[in-house]
Amino acid sequence: MKRVLFAIQLPPPVHGASMINEIIRKSELINKNFDCDYVNISTSKSINQIGRKSFIKIFTTFKILNSIIKKLITKNYDLVYVTISPFGIGFFKDSLIILLAKLFRKKITFHLHGKGIKNYYHKKNFLVKLYYKFIFNDVSIIHLSKSLLFDIKLFQSIDKVYVLNNGIEVTNTSKYPTKVNEKINILFLSNLIESKGVKVLLQSINILKEKYSQKFHVNFVGNFGSKELEHDFFNYLSKNKITELASYLGPKYGEEKNKILSKNDIFILPTFYSNECFPLSLLEAMQFSLPLISTNEGAISDILIDGENGLIVKRKDSEDLAQKIMIFLDNEELIYKMSKNSRDIFLEKYTLQNFENNLLNILSKECGKI
Repeated sequence: MKRVLFAIQLPPPVHGASMINEIIRKSELINKNFDCDYVNISTSKSINQIGRKSFIKIFTTFKILNSIIKKLITKNYDLVYVTISPFGIGFFKDSLIILLAKLFRKKITFHLHGKGIKNYYHKKNFLVKLYYKFIFNDVSIIHLSKSLLFDIKLFQSIDKVYVLNNGIEVTNTSKYPTKVNEKINILFLSNLIESKGVKVLLQSINILKEKYSQKFHVNFVGNFGSKELEHDFFNYLSKNKITELASYLGPKYGEEKNKILSKNDIFILPTFYSNECFPLSLLEAMQFSLPLISTNEGAISDILIDGENGLIVKRKDSEDLAQKIMIFLDNEELIYKMSKNSRDIFLEKYTLQNFENNLLNILSKECGKI
């Protein structure tokens, strides 16, 4: 049986990459077909720790590298699979793992869950560029979408490139909704950081309050990325007298999250997050037959087909977002139509079964099984 060492970020913190990595770690299909070892390379325990320096993180990094060295010495791996950070401190930390794998002459596959390499690379000096080229030399890349491959075209010595869309478990077996709530419930489900569009959505609620206050309610679900944003969030609700139109429900997981998804009618993610690629929250919403409103950041336009299962909104534009919400508030039939389309597209493209089968095929090719 072929051996694979997975060097991956596992939760906590909970974000798209860590959730997908946890799916891989628990996958019966992957673990049945390969002799798998897993090393958690995450050094942050919460969202607001990501990107920050600390002594504990340095100590944790040394522990991670020590663990990987021991595994590379004791087992002859056919493949080292790394979910490498695309840039910044995370990249240089993760690149140490790559250096070890190269030292032991192992075949390496990167699974990229972010973007921004191209912009970061062009801003750096000659030595950093040279280092990037060395790290990306003679490796295979798995990316989330064809629309994101522009980010790695500058590296001519990459061995192979694969596209693998994210997928999630089918937990909702309900059929399409036959009615919407008396008040149309709108859901924001993500980590609450400004670049996910939290303030943009609040401003849209304020725009809509005069004409539509009896027609909708917005539920916010997720962890606040900072105390400052948490303060600003509740202060904005109070100052603009929209506390009756929005609720903060906190972070929710598992069945609790699914119950909330099942009770909402529309999903909104007005993100302009620079590293946004393939949000799992959109797939979760589609599974529960929710029409989507989001931006075309990253590969979102692959998931959200404008006019079919949702509406694309301009980044950082609360007026445009309010207009898009109005389209749904004034047309319940459109909600039904796009609800069905969301569910159908999810079942066709973004199930866990599709993801696992496609990943198995990629890993098999990389290990020389097929």
